[in-house]
Amino acid sequence: MVRSLISDKDLIFSLAGQVSYIDSNTNPLLYLDINCNGHLQVFEACRQANIKARLIFASSRFVYGKIDFNPVDEGHPFNCLSIYGIHKMAGEKYYRFYHDAYDLETVSVRIANPFGPRQQMHHSKYGIVNWFIRLALESKPLTIYGNGQQCRDYIFVEDLAEAMLALGPAPGTSGHVYNLGTGTATPFIDMAKLVSEAVPSTQVLQVD
Repeated sequence: MVRSLISDKDLIFSLAGQVSYIDSNTNPLLYLDINCNGHLQVFEACRQANIKARLIFASSRFVYGKIDFNPVDEGHPFNCLSIYGIHKMAGEKYYRFYHDAYDLETVSVRIANPFGPRQQMHHSKYGIVNWFIRLALESKPLTIYGNGQQCRDYIFVEDLAEAMLALGPAPGTSGHVYNLGTGTATPFIDMAKLVSEAVPSTQVLQVD
């Protein structure tokens, strides 16, 4: 099935996967099957039926885990704090192996904190910005624990898509890993305040 889907493709974006770092810690075998075995299925299909395809892998900032220094560059140590992050790290290793062993064109991108249309909003496990937007639309307060000064790089989905498309034909990128974000650190509380301004009367609560 996979071979028939990729046999005539020049560029393949590998975006599929389970994405809750919380759930990955309680259901690791499911995450292993989807987030690791799934990529190997695509690689083997390409190796056998389309060795000239170029693959772009959506990795994650979660490979870094506990941050040792800011700004975080691609050489930052792996301090994974979740099974999800470990599987993303393994995915990157798979991509590099198939590049080195079989000359597959592969690029991995460590995505910061994406948000935008069509992102899941049913709970807070997949994306905090869209979850806060939902709370605001339902006239519920946005709760911040602590001083809210922890910083994140939030990237809009259209900017993310544009960057990944640009990597498709980019020369000299095969076999490499890139951080993909805006390069701007935004304090958590500032993000919450921006949501509250976009949806008037939304309350931002700080809890010690």
